[in-house]
Amino acid sequence: MNTEAQRAAQEFLHTFIDGNERKRQESRPDADTTVEQLAEIYMHRKAGRDRALEIVRVLEYGQALGMESDSVRRLTDTLIRHYDLKIETGSAEYNKLCREVQKNYITMWKTESEHAVGNYDTPYDMARRVSEPIPEADKPLLSSLIELYVDAKYISQHKNPRKLPR
Repeated sequence: MNTEAQRAAQEFLHTFIDGNERKRQESRPDADTTVEQLAEIYMHRKAGRDRALEIVRVLEYGQALGMESDSVRRLTDTLIRHYDLKIETGSAEYNKLCREVQKNYITMWKTESEHAVGNYDTPYDMARRVSEPIPEADKPLLSSLIELYVDAKYISQHKNPRKLPR
């Protein structure tokens, strides 16, 4: 399968999970949330998790049989159109892309089911943390700040800084 098709399938996965996470953050309870509202949020998330796990079971069953669901084929067709991929329906390349989309679809729903109950230590999340570049530090490192603090504390404990033990 060509790298453009793989990139499209990966981008779909990231876009879906990131979008759901934004929605979850926007609906996060605040200090004014009542107990009834919290119970409703919990039930909604639990129902979402149950639905996601059911989708995973169906997709994994189809994957074990070497079959893709209609939703996977429709999603594959949408990706082909959206990214203007030169892949013919029914070709070997198309079938590979369907399998890649199905694999990502399973990952997406497994991850979503865990995020719904607050678990962000899924294999997807861990892999994403490792693959994201660490931003360059534009501020002093914590270790250098601690050293400065310890030095200042040590100096302040002695009356005459010139007679500090070496």
